Amino acid sequence: ECGFQVLIKNKRAHRANVDRLYLKHLDRLRNVPNVEFVNFDMCASQVISISQVVVSIPFTSTALLAKDQKIKSFYFDPGGFVLKADRGAHGVPILSGKDDLAATLKKLRYKPLRRD
Repeated sequence: ECGFQVLIKNKRAHRANVDRLYLKHLDRLRNVPNVEFVNFDMCASQVISISQVVVSIPFTSTALLAKDQKIKSFYFDPGGFVLKADRGAHGVPILSGKDDLAATLKKLRYKPLRRD
């Protein structure tokens, strides 16, 4: 709804130890036109390098990799359980819930995805 092309990169291909609700949600996202799943064995820094914004699960290293590359980076806490001032974020803003995520993304300017 914000005009972004969304790239989703899973950490691994194995689905046996992953929450079933999460897998169902990912399966639904496969039918969304502006969502693309990146091969799990692609290096995270490669995906980040072609991105304008990186939204990560707290407190994964991808947000810090993006921040180091001067790419807008956020942690997304869908349940709102993480304190926005948590020191574990290392200065990466924490977005709490769908509304916070949507409001933040709407403020950003969209440019076509760069694939060098």
